[in-house]
Amino acid sequence: MLHNWRDESIQSINQMYEFKKQELDRLTQAGSGRFDLEKSAQLKDVDELKTEAGRLMTECSVTFIHFQTLKEKFFNLQEQCNELSR
Repeated sequence: MLHNWRDESIQSINQMYEFKKQELDRLTQAGSGRFDLEKSAQLKDVDELKTEAGRLMTECSVTFIHFQTLKEKFFNLQEQCNELSR
C-alpha cells in the first residue's frame, strides 16, 4: 500500500512538472522576452521540487508534513504562473 502511494505521488509530481513546463512554454511563446527570466526561475523551482520529491519518495521517508510542504510549494508556483498570465 505504501509503495502504491509512493508511485502515485511520483506520478502526480511528474504530471505537475510537465504541466507547469508546458504552461511556462506557452506563456513565453505568447509574450516577449520578459518571460524568459521568469520561466528560468520557475523551471528551476519546479526541478528542485521534483528532485526533492523524488529523493524523499525513493528513500521512503516521506511524511505527511513533507508532502504538504511540497504541495504548498507547487501551489505557490501555480499562483506565480497565474500572475504572469495576467
